[in-house]
Amino acid sequence: MALTYPIVAELVRGRLQLGAKEKLRIQKLIPSGLQRLAEEVSQDTQKRRFLLTDRFTVTATPDATGAIDLTSLINSSGLMLDKIRYGAIYNGTDQRQLDYFSNSQFAEYSMAFANTYQTKFYRLTGRTLHAFRGDQTPITTDLNFQVPYTPTLSQMPENDLLTDLLDILGEMVTSGGLQGGVTRADENT
Repeated sequence: MALTYPIVAELVRGRLQLGAKEKLRIQKLIPSGLQRLAEEVSQDTQKRRFLLTDRFTVTATPDATGAIDLTSLINSSGLMLDKIRYGAIYNGTDQRQLDYFSNSQFAEYSMAFANTYQTKFYRLTGRTLHAFRGDQTPITTDLNFQVPYTPTLSQMPENDLLTDLLDILGEMVTSGGLQGGVTRADENT
């Protein structure tokens, strides 16, 4: 069964025993629910694997300085910029992932790796990723991203995270996510 907004809203409505009139209002919460689900899953080491991009299809090529503007990957693949370090970035077919360094660590550790061409690392500045080898040489060949993303309903792994999404949406509904109150099923008569 492919998930759709009406199906998910109906599942939430049925769980909470809400009136049929609430279905459209529940549908409006689904994008926020998917975002919250992605945030929670990215923090969970057991579930994180369910919402990682496919490293063979989510790729980008750095420029001559090793920089990549991630805006297009954020927009097209739902890449979660603030959670990127919870995933893995690979250089082409190399099986070793690049190490993440914050901007402050970059300055501190770059000298330690100065003569190690094999080590590869990245740092983020805003929406720009900078990829380098240990000897400070920019990486200019394709990078493959297996990192957390915010799914659409069609990308949801149904059996694994659907219950979590329904729980999140149920909580959003009962904690005031539906403005103007809710109508219980027994109030519709």
